[in-house]
Amino acid sequence: MMEGIKGCIMPGNSRILYLIQIILRGDIGEICVLKTVLWGCVGLLGASSVFMDAGLSHGLGQQLTPDQLSSLKTAVYYQQINSIVIAIGLILASAKRSYLSLLPSLCFLLGTIAFSGGIYGKHLLALNTGMVTPAGGMVTALGWILLTLLGISYKLNSNHSTFR
Repeated sequence: MMEGIKGCIMPGNSRILYLIQIILRGDIGEICVLKTVLWGCVGLLGASSVFMDAGLSHGLGQQLTPDQLSSLKTAVYYQQINSIVIAIGLILASAKRSYLSLLPSLCFLLGTIAFSGGIYGKHLLALNTGMVTPAGGMVTALGWILLTLLGISYKLNSNHSTFR
């Protein structure tokens, strides 16, 4: 069990649903905590992608087949790109001050964990990841669509000089 932000206990498998409820409820205090958590995840995702890339380039890569190495390099590449995109999404969400503006970053985070994590699990841990990787790709694609809509909403509804 994990204690929620305001002291409510929730089962471990409900954490993602709990985060979505925070976003939909729009509680500003909880949204600030969620943004902080997402920023922490950005740092961990970015740093772990650098460590993984270094490991693949300096030693671990020699123990893998060329197909495995190529697949893992793809996972690292998308993890690095998506880390940057999550940060951009969080910056946009801060300017927008809307709880729904966190959805693109959340989709990118979950999609990246599933996509890259599925590839890592398959090739490094010999796990049968099944549809985890394609599902992660779909969630990431949804993040791109939501990020596009967020950008369009800035252009239509704001006076931000950055977006003129």
